[in-house]
Amino acid sequence: MELKHFDNDKNVIMNLFTVITQLMAINCLTVLFSLPVITAGASFAAMHDCLQKILRKEDGYMVKAFIASFRENIKQGMLIWACFAPLLVGVMADMMLCILFPGVLPLWVIVPVGIAGFLSFFIFLWVFPILARFRLTVTEVLQLSLFISAARFPRTISMAMMWIIPIVCFRFIPLMPLCLLFGLALPGYLNALFYLPVFGELEEEKNERERKKQDDILCIRESVSKR
Repeated sequence: MELKHFDNDKNVIMNLFTVITQLMAINCLTVLFSLPVITAGASFAAMHDCLQKILRKEDGYMVKAFIASFRENIKQGMLIWACFAPLLVGVMADMMLCILFPGVLPLWVIVPVGIAGFLSFFIFLWVFPILARFRLTVTEVLQLSLFISAARFPRTISMAMMWIIPIVCFRFIPLMPLCLLFGLALPGYLNALFYLPVFGELEEEKNERERKKQDDILCIRESVSKR
């Protein structure tokens, strides 16, 4: 019994070590493939694709999977990133102005910018996981991201906190080495714990509709054959 318990503990430790090394590799790849800036969207999509594979316990070589996903999502990722990047940069610039120079911007500017910033951030949390998981057009990805971020608002808030808490901690605690190793992949991994069940529900609904469609086709064929 003690030997079996030891083996279970050993397996847990090995699995944890495997996940940690995978997250380190994915984080480094995400940073590396985001360096041209314009390719950051495809890099985020590839990161979420690999994180989903880890949680679904799919075997495979993560570096090869990352590169394959990056190539697959390069065009759509660049288009989506082109939509978000200017907005996010503008919001962050206004926030820095408000922090460094209080009172410079009037309230009628701060409030709309703040609302736009939160909405874009909430959509941003879902858009690249959806791009990585589903085969949709850019418009469909953005529409679905907007819908899910609102429909599953508690999950959206929880996902946002997975990014905000490390940023706040970094403000007061020197965590640069950890940020370089896990700064993107770890919050993304924690986000995946929240969005994967939602994706599972969406896929189940899709499969159910396809089964009903097949049943309707069979019923029509049977009725026609009887005639």
